Amino acid sequence: MGVIHFGDLDEMLNELQSGQTVRVAVLDVTERAFNKYGVRRAAIGVHVRAFASEHILSYYIPVAALQIVGGVPHREHGQFQEYSEAWDKANCRAEQVKAYLTQQGFEVRPGVIDLGNARPLAGGWSQITQAVNCSKGRSL
Repeated sequence: MGVIHFGDLDEMLNELQSGQTVRVAVLDVTERAFNKYGVRRAAIGVHVRAFASEHILSYYIPVAALQIVGGVPHREHGQFQEYSEAWDKANCRAEQVKAYLTQQGFEVRPGVIDLGNARPLAGGWSQITQAVNCSKGRSL
């Protein structure tokens, strides 16, 4: 089964039929740097995936990329707050994506379709016409 990556969500949706299941998840895709400081790059974003015949369709919205020393965010370096804010922003963006997909007639479900060794390519997000308010009273 091959993976088809899209840089535009509507292009991906054009490959699907109305009512089809689309999976949406917020993930931290971590890359570990090999150095003595144990720095890792945390890429937090919204992943949208669906099955279409013999392919997995993939769309990814990057929200934040952070460098974290020691493998976990530390409160004393401000990393924990930055990491937490990135997750909040990504969860808000995911809610906006879910609302958009529902509005377009798709069944939105949680979960991740595994891409194997394929890395998701970053796409843009221009579909928001009426932003969904996040729980903290802000919208993106």
